[in-house]
Amino acid sequence: MKKTALHPIVGIHACEEALRARPESVAKLWVRQNDHSESIQRMIQEAKRKHIPVEVQAPSQLNRISQSHQGVCIWLSGFPQLDWESLSRARHGQVLILDGIEDPQNLGAILRTGWLMGILAVFVPQDRAVKLTATVAKVASGGAEHVPVEYFSSLNGPAEKLKSMGFWIYGLAEEGTLNLWDMQLPEKVAWVIGAEDRGIRAAHRKLCDELVRIPQVAGGSSYNASVATALACAEGARSGLNPK
Repeated sequence: MKKTALHPIVGIHACEEALRARPESVAKLWVRQNDHSESIQRMIQEAKRKHIPVEVQAPSQLNRISQSHQGVCIWLSGFPQLDWESLSRARHGQVLILDGIEDPQNLGAILRTGWLMGILAVFVPQDRAVKLTATVAKVASGGAEHVPVEYFSSLNGPAEKLKSMGFWIYGLAEEGTLNLWDMQLPEKVAWVIGAEDRGIRAAHRKLCDELVRIPQVAGGSSYNASVATALACAEGARSGLNPK
């Protein structure tokens, strides 16, 4: 029988949320040796209550996973999976298509925003993209336990599928013809976010129904990818696109 691969996440907030939201996916909890902090002890008690194995590890063992572990690591059997049928039935909603996001801090921040804004899914190409690492989950502070992240060899497939479900695809670009603040958003939106240094790649711009600009007082630069995502998602939420 094939053994299920386990994925580590670290950090107090990320691990607390995993224990709270998806205890069935938690295979084991690692805690730092001689760490008697209140948050760690609280997690140990919660894990024991849910019959999750707790293992005490030397700091060096945790350091191999991440230097910013905060004394705790949880091993998961998987991350949230996208339910395409549920997505197709959604009357309102937002999803994200990330093109060229390679910084773990950015992906983590995007997942945290996605969680808090009710984003239904995140789509990412396999190439030039950061994966769901322990660092990403820590920065997401629980977001990785709620937002499905799907990787594809090409974004064409999921983009066309989203269009068939009624999603409008908008690419965020400084030279966009539409102003985000002036838009009447449709009921289903997919935001395409490119990397800061090169923006959305030409092949993926062709997938967009329109390019949208976020107002700014200075040209020649652009918002950080996670900030641009937050601004677009907040506008979508303000327009009533949270899931209903």
